[in-house]
Amino acid sequence: MPVCRICHQDRSRGNIRFTTPRIRICRWCVSLLNRAEYSPADAKERLKANYRDRAAIGLIEDTNSASRHVAGRARARLLNFDAYIAEQFPRWLERQIEGNSIQSNGDGRPPSPEIKLIRAHLKGLVRLHLSYTKRPPDWAMKSLRLKNRDGLACSRCKNPLPPDELHAHHIVFRSRSGANNATNLVVLCIPCHQLQHDHPISQWGGEPEGVDESEDGLFLEIYDIAPNPALPVEIELPQVLALPVAPVSTPPATSPPRIRPLQLARNPLSHRREVRLPPVATQLAPQLMSLRQDKDSEAEYSAWTVLLDLVNVLSLVFGMLLIIGAAVLLLVAR
Repeated sequence: MPVCRICHQDRSRGNIRFTTPRIRICRWCVSLLNRAEYSPADAKERLKANYRDRAAIGLIEDTNSASRHVAGRARARLLNFDAYIAEQFPRWLERQIEGNSIQSNGDGRPPSPEIKLIRAHLKGLVRLHLSYTKRPPDWAMKSLRLKNRDGLACSRCKNPLPPDELHAHHIVFRSRSGANNATNLVVLCIPCHQLQHDHPISQWGGEPEGVDESEDGLFLEIYDIAPNPALPVEIELPQVLALPVAPVSTPPATSPPRIRPLQLARNPLSHRREVRLPPVATQLAPQLMSLRQDKDSEAEYSAWTVLLDLVNVLSLVFGMLLIIGAAVLLLVAR
């Protein structure tokens, strides 16, 4: 079955209103778009307000969750609720625009009228704001190119006809903010074109001249929810008088010092001359050695003397302790 590009649902051929190389749309979507009382920009604001209400209810319920992680995350998002909506709403809206909640067996929920209107706008059928557009100045050439591109045949009855007997019909009427680009145009013969309107059609189309310019506006921005960044603040600083600075004389450039190769230092002891003592010193040397030996022996004798005195004192103390202990035992025995 053919699928409508607006509602993303399978439709029988009898329910597909228009089929062109650019768009396929069912009769229910055509009727909805031609009866819409709000623009795609208003539809986006409606969806945003609905999303805010549902998100607030869900976060409040999560604050009472038994899981500490879920409850803490919900409280943090409620504290920064505007930033949370600015981050999550464009993602949700993009999924709703690109996704299809209707399964092959027909189960599911069809998209809302706001989603259908935004889809039609992004495909070039509807302008961003409500307007009644005029025909472009080159409408005759534009419609002729469209007729030749579609094979000079009516898209409804498939009858080949000359260009004078074919019209370029707006799928979404210009009085309903229909765009003037090729996506919103379909080639119809005069009888089929008359069936699309409940009033007599003119030579060039089914509606009278509009009041707004024919140039189609900008497309809807999905990721423009975040607040605009703050403008830079210009601060006027007072003029500061510059003090005269004395010129600084730089010393002339000098060549770097020359590095001499490493030289090993000579050991002065290796070339020391032999010192010869006088005859008197050679005669007194044995006597000096004997005196040194006597001093060493006296130091050893004094050390041994101190050690013996210490042993004597310790033995005396030990003996006195024995005598006192024996006297204590005799007193206890009595």
